[in-house]
Amino acid sequence: MLTTGLDVATQRLRFLAEASRVLAESLDYQATLKSVARLAVPDICDWCVVDVLQTDGTLARVAIAHRDPVRHDLARRLQQCFPPHVDATSGPANVVRTGRTEFEAHLVDPILHQIAPEPERVSLLTRLGMNSYLSVPLTTRDRILGSITLFTEAARTLDSDDVFVAEDLARRAATAIDNARLYDEAQRAVRSRDDMLAVVTHDLRTPLGAIIAASTLQMTPAAADGNRWSARAATIQRSAKHMARLIRDLTDLGQIDAGRFAIEWAVQDPTLLVQDVIDTLQSVAIRRNARMDADLVGMVPWIACDGDRVIQVLSNLAGNALKVGASTVTIRLEVRGTDVLFAVSDNGPGISPEDLPYLFDRYWRAPVAHYRGTGLGLPIAKGIIDAHQGRIWAESQLGVGTQFFFTLPR
Repeated sequence: MLTTGLDVATQRLRFLAEASRVLAESLDYQATLKSVARLAVPDICDWCVVDVLQTDGTLARVAIAHRDPVRHDLARRLQQCFPPHVDATSGPANVVRTGRTEFEAHLVDPILHQIAPEPERVSLLTRLGMNSYLSVPLTTRDRILGSITLFTEAARTLDSDDVFVAEDLARRAATAIDNARLYDEAQRAVRSRDDMLAVVTHDLRTPLGAIIAASTLQMTPAAADGNRWSARAATIQRSAKHMARLIRDLTDLGQIDAGRFAIEWAVQDPTLLVQDVIDTLQSVAIRRNARMDADLVGMVPWIACDGDRVIQVLSNLAGNALKVGASTVTIRLEVRGTDVLFAVSDNGPGISPEDLPYLFDRYWRAPVAHYRGTGLGLPIAKGIIDAHQGRIWAESQLGVGTQFFFTLPR
C-alpha cells in the first residue's frame, strides 16, 4: 500500500485520519457499514467484505466493495449466496470466534478451501481476485462486533505494515459501528415511546369519555331512574376497569424492560389455574355463542410458578381467541419431558404465515384485525413466560385456527 520511506508514516496517518472523518460523518447504521467496506478499497486492498455478529451467534455479510465496478456484481453474488460458515476453522467466522487476526501474504489452496469449502464459492473468489488475504476483528469495549476481510489481486501483496493499518482501521470502524448501533437503538426506543403514547392517548380517551358522559348523566334529574342508574354505573365500572388494565400492562412492560419484573413463586396445581381461566371467561364465551373447554392429558404434576401471572397469560390467549370469533376454545395441559405444556387452541380465522413472526412484537396488530387492542398483551405474555424460564410460541393455519403454546419447568 505505501511505498516511500519517510512518507510512510505520514501517509498512514493521513489515511487513518480521513477514515475517522468519513466514519464520523453519519450515525446511520447501514451507511456506516458500507463506509467501512469502501474505506479499505483501494487504499489497502482490491476488495473487501464486512461481516457483523448477530444476536443468535451467526455472522451476516452486511457490506462488500470491489475496486472494479465490473466485478462488483460478482462480489454482490458472493454476499447474497454464501454467508460465512459459523464453524469454519479459518476465515471471518474464526476471526470473530477467536478475536485474532488472520493474514496470508499469498493465499494457498488449503487455506482457501478452509475459508470456502464450496466449489462455486472458490470459483467466485478466484474470479474476484485472490492473492493476499487479511481478516481482522472489529473490536470495541471488549466486545467483538464482527470482522473486516481484505483481499488483493495477483499484482498486489499485503505486508505487515498493511496489517497494522487494517487493525487500526478496524478499531476505529468498530467504534463507529457501535455508536451507530447505539444511536439506532435509541431511535427505536423513541419510536416505541411515541407508539406507546399514541396507544395510551387513544385507549384512555375512549373509556374516559364514557366515564365523563355517564357521570354527567347521573347529575341530571333523570338520574333517579333505577335502571338507567345501574346501566350508567356499569358503564363507569367497565370503562374504569379498561383503564386499570391498560395501566397494569404499561407497568408490566416497564418492569420487564427494567429487568425488575417480579415473580411471586409458589407451588401451584396447573389444572386449577386452567379451570380458573375457563370459569372466568365462560360468561364471555356464552355471550359470543362460543364454548370453553379443558383437555387434561394424563396426570399433570404441580409446578412452581406465579399463579396470577400464569392466569394472566392464559386469559390473554383465550380472550384473544374469543375476540377473533372462535366458536371453540380449548386449553390443554400435558407433560412434555421436564416441562408442563399449556396449549390454547381455537377454531378461529387463523393467522397468516407472514404475520406469525410479529405476534410478540410490541404494538403490532395484524392489518386485518377487526378488534381494537393495545398490542401489548402478547409481548407481556412472553415476558412473563421468559421470567419463568419457559418458552412461548404459536402455530396457525388460515381458515383452520390457531394454537398458542407455552412451557413451564416441572
